[in-house]
Amino acid sequence: MELSHELFRDPQLFSSPSRWREAGFDVAGKGIWSGIMVASHPTVPDYLFKKYGDTVSLQAQLENCQCRVEGANKLRQFILDQRLTRVVVPRKFLYELPSMFSSDSIAAHVLIVERMPILSRSASKRMFRAIPYDVLRELCLVMTAFRGLESGARNVPFTRVGQVAFVDTERWNKGPLKKRVLLKGAGLRGRGNRRRRPATRGRAQARQVGRDRTCTKLQFCPGWR
Repeated sequence: MELSHELFRDPQLFSSPSRWREAGFDVAGKGIWSGIMVASHPTVPDYLFKKYGDTVSLQAQLENCQCRVEGANKLRQFILDQRLTRVVVPRKFLYELPSMFSSDSIAAHVLIVERMPILSRSASKRMFRAIPYDVLRELCLVMTAFRGLESGARNVPFTRVGQVAFVDTERWNKGPLKKRVLLKGAGLRGRGNRRRRPATRGRAQARQVGRDRTCTKLQFCPGWR
């Protein structure tokens, strides 16, 4: 995509979030685990900018961002091939920065991400507690095909139109993580962790057990507990 180099005139722009703010960017903060900085600019309202600080080598940054872009493309193709409509993934691009940001003949890049109308982490958690069956089914399909994806509400939030957005594609080709399951709060379980069926149940309970079976049949990620 085309951007004006005027956005990136300060050679120390990526040294800290405060330098981004001085250049007119609205900085959301840093990733809790990755340390990547996230910002937006009023002249490009439909996109977010993601960049590691100067303490991370340009080669490491490039490889990480390339992985994020590739993951987004792989997920988008999977969604198209499977004709899924309840899950989405933002478009991601690598933008080469002006030469003053380069080092040791390695060009510097910034990751540009399509902005989506996602809900907050707390609002997404509430949505997951009452997740519709069709959304759950498509979520299971994606998570079993890409087992390394992060599964927290921060990484797979709901959008304002009720879709689940896979905003973090960094680990798309990695193995499953051993961590707490997001959907556990919704009363859902993966393989080997199924609820006992009640002796008697009403229609609502039967639907819930049916959802549990769906997750088990699709062989949820082993790390989901």
